[in-house]
Amino acid sequence: MTAPQQTPTKIKPKPKGKVSQSRLNGKVTVEFVPAVNEDRYLRLGISGPSGSGKTFTALQLARELVPDGRIALIDTERGSSVKYADLFEFDVARMSPPYHPDKFMAAIHAAHEQGYDVVIIDSLSHAWSGEGGVLEIVDKAQTRYNQNRWAAWSEGTPLHMELLDAITGTEMHIICTMRSRTRWILVEDEKGRNKPIKVGLEPVQRDGIDYEFDVMLQMDANNTAVVDKTRCSELNETVWEKPGARLAEVLSDWLSLGKPNDDGEDNQPAVTAGENVGNSSVREEIEAIIAEHEVEYGDAEDEHEIPFELGQKDRTEEK
Repeated sequence: MTAPQQTPTKIKPKPKGKVSQSRLNGKVTVEFVPAVNEDRYLRLGISGPSGSGKTFTALQLARELVPDGRIALIDTERGSSVKYADLFEFDVARMSPPYHPDKFMAAIHAAHEQGYDVVIIDSLSHAWSGEGGVLEIVDKAQTRYNQNRWAAWSEGTPLHMELLDAITGTEMHIICTMRSRTRWILVEDEKGRNKPIKVGLEPVQRDGIDYEFDVMLQMDANNTAVVDKTRCSELNETVWEKPGARLAEVLSDWLSLGKPNDDGEDNQPAVTAGENVGNSSVREEIEAIIAEHEVEYGDAEDEHEIPFELGQKDRTEEK
């Protein structure tokens, strides 16, 4: 006798807390539910001067995060990423000017639709200060608003926010590299002689870009990464020499917190920062050296001025 077919059990979706407003009567409804870490996708920002290892670090962390997964890289740096094709397996799409935010959004959505596990944007700075980026869009709009720059930002800001929404809202890991403002400072070497070294400061992006990422790494010329901002407590105030497998392991464990294992038990923190070599006081030391020597190159005196980074004229960043 044929066994009766069992009706599959329907899994009731978990309620999600929300604040909503009725379109009919304007009534606002607020629903709170227990907080659960449901977002399993990493948003990682990596900034630094040229030669600091941003692209290599992004590729290495991506591969460690998804050992058997697919990686897509959006290359705005004239194809520089393909120099690492013998070290990492990834697919690349080269983007040429104009660097309109719409092109970045289209590339992110295409990577998601094509089933990639990680997308790397190398670099996000072009969407801001590159040819055809947000700053140039605002420049051109200013002429239509009788040189009213504040009004011109009504065209630039929405595009910038849409791009950030695509980065933070797409269901896959996203890693963004960013160029950083550069200063040259004099430090004393082991023989007591002054030697110039290049250090990176703020990313070439709109102020507050770090709010959009789970983790922000600031790279230096020695391929050392200072964790500038993090939502992962294991990484708080840490410094990593040549960040790689161990850093990716910390991130993977953090992303899996609260996610059931095969035995039904929740994952718990399992590793410590093995490559961590210090804390964020390194940044304080660098800033102290800069303040003492006041030797700088390629950086603007005005804190809101965008430096000459992408072959364009110097720009003034508006809030």
